[in-house]
Amino acid sequence: MEHVLISSIPAERQKQVQNYIIAHGSAQIKELADTYQISEATVRRDLDEISRKGLIQRTHGGAIAYNNNSSFERKHGEKMELMVEEKRRIGAYAASMVRDGDTIVLDSGTTTYAMSKCLATKEGITLITNDLVIANQIELAPSATLIIVPGQRMDNTRAIYGFYAESFLQDIKANKVFMASDALDLDAGATNANVLEVGLKKAMLDAARECILLVDSSKFEKQATFRICPISRFDTIISDSGLNEKNVKRYGKTSKLILV
Repeated sequence: MEHVLISSIPAERQKQVQNYIIAHGSAQIKELADTYQISEATVRRDLDEISRKGLIQRTHGGAIAYNNNSSFERKHGEKMELMVEEKRRIGAYAASMVRDGDTIVLDSGTTTYAMSKCLATKEGITLITNDLVIANQIELAPSATLIIVPGQRMDNTRAIYGFYAESFLQDIKANKVFMASDALDLDAGATNANVLEVGLKKAMLDAARECILLVDSSKFEKQATFRICPISRFDTIISDSGLNEKNVKRYGKTSKLILV
């Protein structure tokens, strides 16, 4: 096997490993260790870090590249495997903001799904969602009410969108909306890869008195194609502790930023 020189700087080394996986579609730990003449333990740490950033998908013996060139247009099942622990913490904190008796709107997404798993003890809440995975799997108190917005199902997200969903939300007055987005940037704001989702997200924001964005640290400083809203539209942004200090300061000036 041909050996390749690799940087001793972790960030540069991880970029080389990432590029190798993308070029080959997948790679095994031993394969990477032999190619770059580094220990298998170092490869494992690098793969874990690259995967944590949402750039590759970790497998038992190595890693695979995502099939789609756009990291935003991954299938629902793929997204469920990314940043799992971070999403769990974000979701748990978001759920703690829900008060008994609240009416809340829950956007479709894997982080909002993590949040939905923490709502079982909330009494008398009304939960409105377009996410069919959340609707099918959520456990709520007997006094709670679940409302699924009407509209057209999108297979890749397993959620409801469209004119009827947006019209329905015009008559809703909720205490809080918990929103997801594909990317977040100070200039572009919250953005999404699929234009069909954007109209409903805007309707959700208009339906609530308090707007809360749930977004893991891998989505900062990125832009998708379609704009949802400026960052200032959110009262609170909840993310994970992986966000670097520079971005904590920058984004914390626009909205209340909570890291968990």
